[in-house]
Amino acid sequence: LTAPYTAAISEKYAYLYFGKEDPIGKQLHMHDDDSNDKLVKVTGVFKDLPANTHLKGDVLFSYPTMFGPVQANQNWARTRPQMYTYVRLQPGTDPKRIEARLPAVFDSHEPQLRSENKHQSGQLQPLTDIHLRSNLAEELEINANGTIVFFLGVIGIFVLGIAWINFVNLSTANAMGRAREVGVRKVVGAARIHLVVRFLVEAALINGLALAIAYATINLVLPAFNRISGLSLEPADLMQGWFIALLAVLWAVGSLLSGFYPAWILSSFKPMAVLKGKLKGSSGGVLLRKGLVTTQFMASIGLIAGTIIVYRQLDYMMGQDIGMNIDQVLVMDHPGVAPSHDKNIPAFRAGIDFFREELKRDPAISGVANSSTIPGKQREYKATIKLADASSADSITVRANSMDEDFLRVFQMHLLAGRAFSRDFPKDPDTSVILTATAARLLGFQTPKDAIGKTVLTNWDGWKGIVVGVVNDYHQVSLKAPLEPGIFTCDWYEGDYFSLRVQTGHLPQTLQHVEQAWMKAFPGNPFDYFFLDEYFNRQYASERQF
Repeated sequence: LTAPYTAAISEKYAYLYFGKEDPIGKQLHMHDDDSNDKLVKVTGVFKDLPANTHLKGDVLFSYPTMFGPVQANQNWARTRPQMYTYVRLQPGTDPKRIEARLPAVFDSHEPQLRSENKHQSGQLQPLTDIHLRSNLAEELEINANGTIVFFLGVIGIFVLGIAWINFVNLSTANAMGRAREVGVRKVVGAARIHLVVRFLVEAALINGLALAIAYATINLVLPAFNRISGLSLEPADLMQGWFIALLAVLWAVGSLLSGFYPAWILSSFKPMAVLKGKLKGSSGGVLLRKGLVTTQFMASIGLIAGTIIVYRQLDYMMGQDIGMNIDQVLVMDHPGVAPSHDKNIPAFRAGIDFFREELKRDPAISGVANSSTIPGKQREYKATIKLADASSADSITVRANSMDEDFLRVFQMHLLAGRAFSRDFPKDPDTSVILTATAARLLGFQTPKDAIGKTVLTNWDGWKGIVVGVVNDYHQVSLKAPLEPGIFTCDWYEGDYFSLRVQTGHLPQTLQHVEQAWMKAFPGNPFDYFFLDEYFNRQYASERQF
């Protein structure tokens, strides 16, 4: 993948496109939403990627294909932030040493940053940390929660501990019934160590049988468990070397923990006392059994209380006002193939305008918004802004979003001062911005009204915008993340999402109308949609599964 207009494809796609023919050297037509419309040559086929990877893909285009040979090799500032960079270090390399050298690398490629009082830093992250511990913006897919996985492991140990305690208690409670057996064995010459080994072997056999039953049960219920948990485990996953080793360790530890005390107690019985029926339980043994039962109750109460706490916390987060109304909002990605995906070309604008007007003919659709991002999607669109007459030291960092005139109405946000973007002000895309309440406060305004009419300077090539409105704060993502200040710019056409506020009383008819409008406006694009509240709440999937 070094030359322009080349691609590698997965085994699945090789069969899909070319059947049993050799795909090497064949061509594919690439048409996307970045004005790419070109033929690419297949130069390789790779194995289908497994389900448990965050880096999924069936077609890998060469870097020069996507960015052009000149830009790919020379335009560091533009291409680097758009890419995920994976670095394989030499064995024994200290990642911290590499991290310490990154600022100098950034400075050498973008020396102007220092004069602008800006600084870039870099951080290396182990590949194995991405799925459970990352949660950065622009992740390739929703991360899981490492803390929850840890607690699931702890819960597993608790449940095992409760089972082992049950085994110990049942064994010691049954000791009186086996006392005569022990007495007879000792009379005929069995040493205490032989009895201990015998009872430990019994415990090992029982633990081994339990393990076999559990393993068989897991294979039977795995499909149902996958449906409940959202995972995609397969029986083969339970045959990996590390998992078999873990089971062996659990079997050995469980056999010792659950078998040693009963074995020690049973082997300590005196033959004469046993055979004469004068055996009595020791006060120490009674106290231990009571302690074990108490431990069981404590563990059970802890698990039940934890379940209730997590459920109530999740219920609280999902019921909170995020500063936007995301119920009954239907969302669609922008078309991947448009007449020409350039907001300055009339054919592209005409398609957007036609789509919006067609949708508004349905009384069940009360608004259509066009924006660069939506709630629940953490985008890495940041801006550094300051008042035009302030120093660089007074700059603040804000999350940026572009929107049209309908965005505030569709999401039912509240104007605290000023006005929304409007077609009555055709210069809005070039001159106007809207701030969130926190952004206005951090810029030094005492009230939202004080910000109206002031000019802010951005780091977008020095672009200036006049504050025409201030809206309420809102949570772009989960309530687990801190609230961030934001800035909105105006764009009637450019964006990544259409958001529709719909009445769901006659949803099938509404969806049919939306699909017909889509097919007319953007022929050749598959029609796909999702509801925003479900999309937003995907962020809490780990907690729900937990």
